[in-house]
Amino acid sequence: MIKFLIYFIFIFLFLIILFFVKPDYIFFKKYNCSKDIDIRYVTVIYDIDNVCENVKEAFDLIKLDEKIKVFILPNSLYKFFLFWHSDELCLNIIYPSIYINQKASNDLFKNIIFFEKLYSLKLLLKIPLLSYLSIPHWKVKGYVNYIVNEIDRFYVSDICYEDKKNDFGYIEFENKVVVKYLIEMKSYNEKKLFDENLSYKVYLDEAKMYYCK
Repeated sequence: MIKFLIYFIFIFLFLIILFFVKPDYIFFKKYNCSKDIDIRYVTVIYDIDNVCENVKEAFDLIKLDEKIKVFILPNSLYKFFLFWHSDELCLNIIYPSIYINQKASNDLFKNIIFFEKLYSLKLLLKIPLLSYLSIPHWKVKGYVNYIVNEIDRFYVSDICYEDKKNDFGYIEFENKVVVKYLIEMKSYNEKKLFDENLSYKVYLDEAKMYYCK
């Protein structure tokens, strides 16, 4: 029994390592979405054309300039390999790519989190891993919310009121306003925003002074 358990643990660890380091060996079916998007999957996906179109739309919006890989898993495999992960999509920072739960795939492409993961993948493909890990989350969240430009539950002036801070989605809104201020008022471009070591508090205070006149 102990020997069987050791074998099971060894096989499980081997599959987990393979899953993150060389996922091409597990995702043996390939769908050539475009020259820039490689979709891999395990079981038949009947709406894979729609999946491809959704990924392409997000790809163009984020302005990716390198080829990406998207791996789609059946719900059971997703829960098995990513048992600690609560979201229905996951960024693989070891083998830069995105894993998506097939069960939730159609809804995911309308979710801002998908765009955030895709933009994180863009950064990961451009810079070393340690540099990527040092990027504050507010920059990614704020910039993606800014360029996707979804309709907010908040007005820009809501940044002036302390009682809004505990409302659902406020943090993402606040990140977006800080990035909006940096781009539109301080003339930051995308590269400068992510290259410079910016103090969130300093520019949040500046943004409040500007928008709360």
